[in-house]
Amino acid sequence: MLPLPFTHVRNLRVTNIDSCKDLSYAVGILRCCPNVEKLQISVKISENTADSAEDKWSCNLSSKFLQLRSIDVRLNSGSAEELKLVEFLLACSPVLQTFNLEIVKELDVDVKMKMSKKLMQFHMAFSDITVFLIFMKGKCDYNDENF
Repeated sequence: MLPLPFTHVRNLRVTNIDSCKDLSYAVGILRCCPNVEKLQISVKISENTADSAEDKWSCNLSSKFLQLRSIDVRLNSGSAEELKLVEFLLACSPVLQTFNLEIVKELDVDVKMKMSKKLMQFHMAFSDITVFLIFMKGKCDYNDENF
């Protein structure tokens, strides 16, 4: 964790996360920005990544993002590690109003359905939230300025 909180940060954009280690750093930065209201984050972690963060998520669930109202997440394929981030953000954001989730990789209908059901099972800190799940077609640039 960074030594000083960045209380002036209201909007945070984190891109090019391609390992669990990078993801852990990104969560640490978010925790140092207690007044963030809008978060944009893009993650591309494969299923077979060697640096699993499963044990790190349980200790991070004590985090609360009390100002975070809007989250835009772009995932590559909805891998288990990528979905852990989604679960974490939903569980730790009690005033969240909008959660936009984009999946870039083309997935078949069965995988999309399973992912949708899994998302609905995640604990949400606040029940009055709108979740948008968007499945993208084709290639997507993770540094897209429109994200």
